[in-house]
Amino acid sequence: MAFLQTTLTIVLLLASSGNGALHDQASSWSVDVFHRYMQDYQKPYAVGSDEYVKRLNNFKASLTRVALLNAQSEEENQRLSQVNDTIVINDRHRSSPGRPVYGINSFSDLSTQEFIASKQCMHRGNVSQFAGSSALTADEFMSKHADMVTPPDKWDWRNQSVVTEIKNQKSCGSCWAFAAIETIESAWAIKYSRLYSLSVQQLISCNIGTGNSGCNGGRYETAYNWLIQGSRKVDLDAEYPYYDSKGGVLPCREVETKSPVTLTSYQSILNISLATESGLLMRAVYYYGPVAIVVDAASWQDYEGGIIQHHCTAQSLDHAVVIVGYDTTGPIPYWIVRNTWGGSWGHNGYLYIEMNKDLCGLESSPAYVQV
Repeated sequence: MAFLQTTLTIVLLLASSGNGALHDQASSWSVDVFHRYMQDYQKPYAVGSDEYVKRLNNFKASLTRVALLNAQSEEENQRLSQVNDTIVINDRHRSSPGRPVYGINSFSDLSTQEFIASKQCMHRGNVSQFAGSSALTADEFMSKHADMVTPPDKWDWRNQSVVTEIKNQKSCGSCWAFAAIETIESAWAIKYSRLYSLSVQQLISCNIGTGNSGCNGGRYETAYNWLIQGSRKVDLDAEYPYYDSKGGVLPCREVETKSPVTLTSYQSILNISLATESGLLMRAVYYYGPVAIVVDAASWQDYEGGIIQHHCTAQSLDHAVVIVGYDTTGPIPYWIVRNTWGGSWGHNGYLYIEMNKDLCGLESSPAYVQV
């Protein structure tokens, strides 16, 4: 999609110029870019139809929003460079991410409201309501781990061959199930040195009637409880593959699984503050493996790479993702976060969020598992 990105850059430059003729030319070019977008992302809208006009207008709004976000990001990058007397690298393909970068992706033809509605997949509520006795306060967690060695300044579970490939929930509101399965996959691989790709669909179709609602949302805590209380094995993905049922729920089916994977326990952590965020979550990630969290992902529609440092609130905590690592060695310490929107979104399916700001609400209800 190099042509699309190159053309997009030209359009954004023209659109942001003060020259009226160039602005009009940018508007015309944006239609051409949209047609290339439809081709690249396999979205065959009928030219001239009401749906086409709607999606084109959304796409133009995305172009404007991306230009604004990148301008703000570059301005902040320059300010930090002067304050820190260092250059914050803007290159999402380097090992150390720099400032946040925004661009065009599969969500660029959605309005902001449509995007938010399509990604609401975590039921809201008090964490203790879902976790019950499996919840620890931040003080209890830190007291429990007081004698443990301080985690290293940098850790990435992807480098330990215990993280499966990036997956795509598509139009199903199943982020809760992906977060549950991904933490279990990694915990099992860490303990037994065997990485299995496990079935998300088992949770979506079979963990019904306990508060979880398949493609209409759920909680990873409820999924953990269901597996533990039923002493259930987690099916292999090859045995029970994922199906994007677009809001519906496929009937549960029993599988004679070859999977040995079971869940012993999990812990949710309550009352995390800015003062304890990095120390606590670093310990959870380093000692137990990838950690499930709930976030507000409303501002992620245009994210392409770099470290998110602003523009990410905690107003609507309704999306589940997994922290797989962290890095505190650079000028901006950050979390490495795994998403479920496919490998073409973000930085190969991942994003980076600055530490110690409770950005996106990631302090809200982290949970780790033990197998």
